[in-house]
Amino acid sequence: MEMINFPSIGQFRNVVKAVKSHATYIGADEDDNPLYNPNATLPVVTFTGTVKLHGTNAGITYDTTTGELWAQSRTRVITPENDNAGFAFYVNDNEKEIREMFRHIEAWFPFSIITIFGEWCGGSIQKGVAINGLEKMFVIFDMLVDGEWATTVDAIQCDPIWNMYRVTEFPSYVMEIDFNDADSIVNRLVELTNQVEAECPVGRVFNQQGIGEGIVWKAMYDGDVYRFKVKGEKHSASKVKGLASVDPEKLQSIKEFVDYAVTENRLNQGIEQVYTATNREPDITLFGEFIKWINHDIVKEESDTLENSGLTMKDVVKSISVNTLTWFKPKYC
Repeated sequence: MEMINFPSIGQFRNVVKAVKSHATYIGADEDDNPLYNPNATLPVVTFTGTVKLHGTNAGITYDTTTGELWAQSRTRVITPENDNAGFAFYVNDNEKEIREMFRHIEAWFPFSIITIFGEWCGGSIQKGVAINGLEKMFVIFDMLVDGEWATTVDAIQCDPIWNMYRVTEFPSYVMEIDFNDADSIVNRLVELTNQVEAECPVGRVFNQQGIGEGIVWKAMYDGDVYRFKVKGEKHSASKVKGLASVDPEKLQSIKEFVDYAVTENRLNQGIEQVYTATNREPDITLFGEFIKWINHDIVKEESDTLENSGLTMKDVVKSISVNTLTWFKPKYC
């Protein structure tokens, strides 16, 4: 059984930078340094947005060559004996139906190995959102087929009887983004995100009111997949001035950066990933693993903000550890 990772989803600014780099690249010089045409016309790309559900990342992989079927969390293969919020137990309990679902997909297009990714949510997996308290459900948002990302998950036939849905069954959004003027779309991205945060469209489908987390946007451009997320203010991992920005923020000091990056939301995400997802109680013996996750997440999400602020991780790592420990000790020690 091979762990197949779902890639991290960045911010709008990360996609703006990546698309501009791709569209203006014209080759390399004799020393293999990349060359760009700054005057190149940038593309207009159509993105589809789906509701970002606040749960835990999960996946199911099926290997036709061996007949193996397995469940995974964001970071590891899981079993009913070593589970993540009951997802492996759910897969085991519905194995017959899930295998039939994969056979149906294979009838559409043959494959050797496939992974469907989604959010395992509802129940008590996360608190403070509209879908909290609903029956646990698996909402599929992406599919990897023999190493290639599918353009849609609509080929998946799943049944609400076994609490499995495609995210496209719920309200979604379509937006054209002109990368020649990416700033022009920011207000619309923020407006839609605020609507979802004010009342989760998925919760509304199940007649349950409450806040949502945000929107994930996805598009195919020139053979590559581009994704970005826009979270509402209540779920943002950093203290951003704007929910969707084209450029990274510029902060004036180490303290200002640490206050910006070490937020309640990021710390709680670390607790979920390091402790809850591995069925361990938070305590000081695993604090080293916890702070390692926090540092890694900040590097992943905010390396451009660090650079734009004239800082490196070496500059801020001590202050990150102090702030994290100050938050952790009263809660878990």
